[in-house]
Amino acid sequence: MNSLKRIEEKMVIEIMSFILETFNTNNIKNDLNVCSELILISRILQKRIRENQGIKTQKNPFIDHELKEILEEIKKDDHYNLIKDFVYYYDQNLRNKMIN
Repeated sequence: MNSLKRIEEKMVIEIMSFILETFNTNNIKNDLNVCSELILISRILQKRIRENQGIKTQKNPFIDHELKEILEEIKKDDHYNLIKDFVYYYDQNLRNKMIN
């Protein structure tokens, strides 16, 4: 379990580093809002990684509510079909790479 936690932490840190690097490249000021957004992203990532590894996670009503809101917003978007197709083909491409 300890090694899984280290792998999870490493994955989240790598993603957070990429986001911060992108922010710095684009001169986005790192303030309290950015910090809170990164914390939210990291919590979502940790939850997703743990669930993918078969580890039960606690429900977070705030995150669940926000995810539902975002999905509803995406469904109303003019480009909804493009977004849906992108997600589908991206997933298929990943599956094909894993098979080959």
